[in-house]
Amino acid sequence: MTNSFKNQTLQVIVFDIDGTLAETDEYYINTIQKVIRPIFFFISEKRTRQMIRKMVMFDETLLSTFYFLLDRIDLDVLFRSLHNRFSQRGVEYRYQLMEGCNQTLTELSKKYRLAIFTAGGEKSTEAFLKRVGLAGLFEVVVSSKTCRYTKPSGQPLRYIADQMGVQVKDCLMVGDTIFDLGSANNAGVNFIGVKSGFDGEWLLRLCGAKIIIPSVKELPDFLCRNLL
Repeated sequence: MTNSFKNQTLQVIVFDIDGTLAETDEYYINTIQKVIRPIFFFISEKRTRQMIRKMVMFDETLLSTFYFLLDRIDLDVLFRSLHNRFSQRGVEYRYQLMEGCNQTLTELSKKYRLAIFTAGGEKSTEAFLKRVGLAGLFEVVVSSKTCRYTKPSGQPLRYIADQMGVQVKDCLMVGDTIFDLGSANNAGVNFIGVKSGFDGEWLLRLCGAKIIIPSVKELPDFLCRNLL
């Protein structure tokens, strides 16, 4: 995709959850810190959190970079299959909503139709959306088992467009990883990356992302400035 928004007829905005709407990195950091804090008691809490953050970011970036390299030599099919199987494991969403997301999504829902595309489980996704009070904003929620393939396949985005009765080109994918970007590219959908998740801006750009904003909170202003 060219990621050109000029004159686009945008009708549906599709959101990822982890790292996009949900504060997953802080949850992982807090969880790991509780485990290792007794072992590294001699290191300050601030320094420990910095170490954990770098470790988590490195792990996620390494995984994403590995997929990027496989994709370049056309060996990503096996990795995609493994990723799909792993994504279908039920994991409870204990994460908090990103700051400002509730107000932002409510504002966007007045002008656009909204949907969810996550690689998480169906029940955990529904529970999370209900807990944070957002379930009623999304017309379609696609989880790991909704379609035969999940990220980075474009099939779920085409499914969302079909369910909502729109052309897939009139959808926009918002996410934080190259798997989200891959789904958008494979479906022929424009993509906006957010820096709030695990994949760094450099990796998103390396894989072709043209537009990256700090967080979902900045999305209404961006669309207002760039959509005619």
